[in-house]
Amino acid sequence: MLNRLVTFQRLILGAAVWILVSGTGLERVNAQEPVPVKMATLAPLNTPWMSAWDRTKELVAEQSPVPLKLTAYAGGVMGDEPDMVRKMKFGQLQMVGLTVIGLSKLVPETLVLALPYLYESEDEVNHILTTFHSRFQDYAKERDLKLLQIGADESISAFSQHLIETREDMEQRKYWLWTADPIGTNMIENLGLQGVSLGVPEVRVGLQTGMIDTIFGSPLIVVALQWQPYVKYYYPATVAFGVGGLVARGDFLKDVPEKHRAGVEKVIVDALETSRSEMAAESESVNRDMLQRLTESGLQVVDSDSYQKLMDEIGESAKEVWANMVGEFYPQSLLDEVVAELQAYRAAQK
Repeated sequence: MLNRLVTFQRLILGAAVWILVSGTGLERVNAQEPVPVKMATLAPLNTPWMSAWDRTKELVAEQSPVPLKLTAYAGGVMGDEPDMVRKMKFGQLQMVGLTVIGLSKLVPETLVLALPYLYESEDEVNHILTTFHSRFQDYAKERDLKLLQIGADESISAFSQHLIETREDMEQRKYWLWTADPIGTNMIENLGLQGVSLGVPEVRVGLQTGMIDTIFGSPLIVVALQWQPYVKYYYPATVAFGVGGLVARGDFLKDVPEKHRAGVEKVIVDALETSRSEMAAESESVNRDMLQRLTESGLQVVDSDSYQKLMDEIGESAKEVWANMVGEFYPQSLLDEVVAELQAYRAAQK
């Protein structure tokens, strides 16, 4: 009799909870164990990127009709981006937060979004990402993947141990090439320069030992990855913009009841977009603060006339890189569309 009474009480309580929640238009399946969703990224802890992830977790916990257990493996503990991509393919991870280099291992066409010297401003890159967003979601879907988010939050510039102002200076340097980075490899080879291929976790040792002496990133990246003691010069000209995104397996919500999957996915996507928007302002502010700290510590900003002339020459050669990658990574038609859209956008801003 006691067991029946307890069972009856539980049924009444469950019905009450369902009525209260369904009155809001969103049924929560609280009786279910949280569904595990594992994500890996190179982004270190205590950075705007991981703050955005924490914010995403908060929003999903508040709004998801099915409880999820979102776990992040930050700071490269799951390896470099190619390692993370492989682990997601094998099912060890459900999501990966990647730069465009990692994205290109899954959706090669994304490389067209981060070509060197393609954009003149952050507004331009955001316009292209917005305009072509659904196209790249379709490219991902063709590969049984879900492109949950894509964005750009900072510009990428050069840092070096030795001053670079002329072509002769440039030819003496040893440039870091991110392992399996087709853009960087193509650019360095096209310019006839010396590149050294290293994974992100190896860059610090590479700088310490003199294996490399010139790197690419933002002030925030340089500080977050502890590269700042090994660079003396900063070149503010934007080489490219840091495009990145969050990709999931097509079945990343397979343990969620089928009738709730679409709703849960929408909650995740909306939460990611909200947190990314909040992060963009924080990232800009933090980059300014990091650059100020670096210059106060002795980092020299190089913006001479000779350097500007060198950058103009490199910018022209970059267009050859755009063409070199056609066919292997993206079709000519896609490159033409992106360039045409940029030209139209620039004309409209005048």
